[in-house]
Amino acid sequence: MTRFRALATLSAVLLGGLASASASTLLPGASAAPDVLTPSGSATQLAGEFGIATALTFTDGYIATVISDPNNVFCAGCLDFTYTFSDEGPGVNERFSAYDFAGFSTDVGYEGSKGLNVNPQTVDRSGDGTVVGFNYFPGVNLTSGNTTSILVIETNALYFTTGTFTIQDGSTATIAGYAPALAATPAPEPASLALFGTGLLGVVALIRRKRKSAGAAAWLQS
Repeated sequence: MTRFRALATLSAVLLGGLASASASTLLPGASAAPDVLTPSGSATQLAGEFGIATALTFTDGYIATVISDPNNVFCAGCLDFTYTFSDEGPGVNERFSAYDFAGFSTDVGYEGSKGLNVNPQTVDRSGDGTVVGFNYFPGVNLTSGNTTSILVIETNALYFTTGTFTIQDGSTATIAGYAPALAATPAPEPASLALFGTGLLGVVALIRRKRKSAGAAAWLQS
């Protein structure tokens, strides 16, 4: 973990808090344009993780957080689940989704003022309410070298537990993450919150260093 310490920080982006400028509940079975979200001030990060996800057609850096948001559209202190992805190629990213939101209200969109501005075109929710998705259409997919806006699912939950989220292209990467819960339950430990501020930029730098090292090793063996 110490290798992340010297890398650029993204903590201010993720700890600023989030609230919807024009809230609209995304119901099970629905698809809609994403809400545009704005900072709300003194939110508290309860958990967070970052890392590298690899599938057959792409490699992505990712950050996932759980935030207690005083300006959450459903209640003060209700939980926001946020995700940020950086596509390191070679394939494009077409869809991101998160599980399990069954039984909870959701307002879904992206944070629009932080400068990470590859935004989803639509958001949707499965008929049983479990899966919330962010969709990128052909021609405006997340391409190699680009980063999403902060993708946000505001909920009426006060507790969280283990969940999963996925990155999809010609293949799928599934990552352990967080989901809303009806009561306090064991949840995954944060990926060292003291180091979490190094964030996505550090993950991307690590991916590139690993690729450079792998290329050098292959050259030495040839």
